[in-house]
Amino acid sequence: MPNRVYLIRHGETEWSVAGKHTGRSEIPLTSNGEHLARAVGHRLRAIQFSSVLTSPRERARRTCELAGLRPHQIEVDLAEWDYGKFEGLTTAEIRESRPDWNLFRDGCPGGESPEQISRRADRLIARLKETDGNIAIFSHGHFLRVLAARWIGMPVEAAQHFVIGAASIGILGFEHDRPEEPAILAWNCLHDPDVEAKETAKPNLTRGDGASLSIIDLHLRELNQLFDSLDNSPFREKDLDRNAEEYIVESLKDFPAKAQCKLIIHLDRPMEFLDEPKTVEEAVRVHFARQTQVIGRRLRRLIRIGTISLLIGLCFLASFFAIGQIVQQWLGETQLATLVREGLLIGGWVAMWKPIEIFLYDWWPILSERRIHERLSKSSVTVVYAEVNPGTVR
Repeated sequence: MPNRVYLIRHGETEWSVAGKHTGRSEIPLTSNGEHLARAVGHRLRAIQFSSVLTSPRERARRTCELAGLRPHQIEVDLAEWDYGKFEGLTTAEIRESRPDWNLFRDGCPGGESPEQISRRADRLIARLKETDGNIAIFSHGHFLRVLAARWIGMPVEAAQHFVIGAASIGILGFEHDRPEEPAILAWNCLHDPDVEAKETAKPNLTRGDGASLSIIDLHLRELNQLFDSLDNSPFREKDLDRNAEEYIVESLKDFPAKAQCKLIIHLDRPMEFLDEPKTVEEAVRVHFARQTQVIGRRLRRLIRIGTISLLIGLCFLASFFAIGQIVQQWLGETQLATLVREGLLIGGWVAMWKPIEIFLYDWWPILSERRIHERLSKSSVTVVYAEVNPGTVR
């Protein structure tokens, strides 16, 4: 019985980008598709596989090669759905003549029917369940969706709900490690196209600025250095460590206001679980989104206090001005009347000091801080791991 079965869809091709059905046709990966395939390898490098299988199609074999894995077997049952007469057509083009067509229900004329591809998937699943260890499978979008559905005993038509992107990963396994409880452990785990090997790593904290991208590099020994050690919240809801947050915020202040922000975290250890980079990105974004809301509330409170202070100040200024006029009328154009009137006016303007300070000086630094945190809440986060000998992933 396998520990886990990793389903890897090949990188993008010109036809996959255009939405064309690509079955038997040999369409090569685009340059971006090759880049994505290497990124998949980066995510899988800490996993020890007992078996690596790939579709006979060149795009799947090339993805396997670029991911740094050597296939133990070219498996014909991993080929993409045979689309027959629909080969090279988009769904929109097919539905011009068959408006209600559904691949997973209707199959393809001159190609495979749902029943045929179901038998193919079942045949493969039976062999997979006889294999021990972790298994890597490089195949195609529609077939992998069928394989996942059949793994958990669902009909082929249910596969329409299991969307998987180019160069993305799905994981099949068992609940409670019981063969009678097959499960989908993860699905459509996206590649990180910005992950490159150690070329981007730096020995300490640095800052860089691309043409349209503000890059902040952070080098850590352990991931827990990024988060508040006293915060017992779930991982995705943890607050960042104060020093780490201050460094990130202060770094972004040096970059153009409209530049896109990217945080690269260099860790001196290997990946501990497959979705760790995505989880870290979510945690960082959630933290800065939460801080954006906190700062927004602080700004609203300040404006409310400024508005109330302004009303109070105007009342005092108007009252003191009126009293000064009355005193002047009572005492006439004397030096004492002028002194009292000017003194009251000065007192009235002193009452205006607080709202003037708020509306001239206090609000815009808070607004600027909120905008910085808002940018960070939308930033991309990449985790670059140290090169280590392959181990296992929890």
